[in-house]
Amino acid sequence: MKKFKFLVVLLLAAAALTACVYDTQEHAFQPQETHILNIVIDGHTYDVTIDLLQNLGAADFTARGDNFTGLPFANLLSHFNIDYHAVTEGLVIGEDGFSRTFSPAEMLDYTNFFIAFARDGELLPTEGRTSHFGSIFTADGGPGRFVRQLTRIELNTPTETTDIDTIIAGLDTYEFAIVQGTTVHIITMDDLLAFDTVDFTVNELFQERLDRDFTGIPMSVVFESLNLNLAGAVNLTFRAADGFIGTLSVDEAQNLGYFVIAENGQPLGTYADGGIGPFFSVARDLPNNRWVRYMQIVTIN
Repeated sequence: MKKFKFLVVLLLAAAALTACVYDTQEHAFQPQETHILNIVIDGHTYDVTIDLLQNLGAADFTARGDNFTGLPFANLLSHFNIDYHAVTEGLVIGEDGFSRTFSPAEMLDYTNFFIAFARDGELLPTEGRTSHFGSIFTADGGPGRFVRQLTRIELNTPTETTDIDTIIAGLDTYEFAIVQGTTVHIITMDDLLAFDTVDFTVNELFQERLDRDFTGIPMSVVFESLNLNLAGAVNLTFRAADGFIGTLSVDEAQNLGYFVIAENGQPLGTYADGGIGPFFSVARDLPNNRWVRYMQIVTIN
């Protein structure tokens, strides 16, 4: 009888342990730690947890050929009663800073833009970080639209806006723009060459290709020359000629960022001729998915 009771206790303990991770009937995910996703708008922060998504009716959906569990982002807007009417652009940002933008129309689309936390019945892997969240656009299978280890969603509502497409259309090949509100600074290659350039070697983290030798100008030097006020800024968005968009925090840009103009002593070429320039934003000590080739616009948010 004692052996039987001991066996029952073991079985009950095993069942309880399994249930705390995943209940196949109720999708009751309960990770050991509380992972929080922040939605930020106009200085207000809203915290999203896996429990909240489940309580709001998280369900399975198919995207990129996989079965995910999550909730349309629009449901979170409704839950928090977020006033989104002034939003001009949104950013989904991973723990490593990797980011992608989304439009107001995408933000409100219940059929396309989802916040997921599980795939095929298992929590999304943290891959050494903390967040199980991911942002997924079901109507876009491109690899750049799936942000893993999602930790922050920014809804930008600038009081004054500038038409980025108009600025890009007016740029010459060897020019890029730095935009803050309605103020636009056009930077030419000659402007950069007037500064003292810096030669540095950077390791292309997490890639088979390792050391790369660049020549560039610290972003902080350029910002200082323009008398930019970054005190109230949160991040900088870098837009490329091929549509790629990346972000750096103000601190990362100031301390790690470079406007690169040459590699191995040679000009970078242009997007049109198959090069990676003429301007390339590089952040030392950050993985290369934080770098932006063919850079055209830097927006200070």
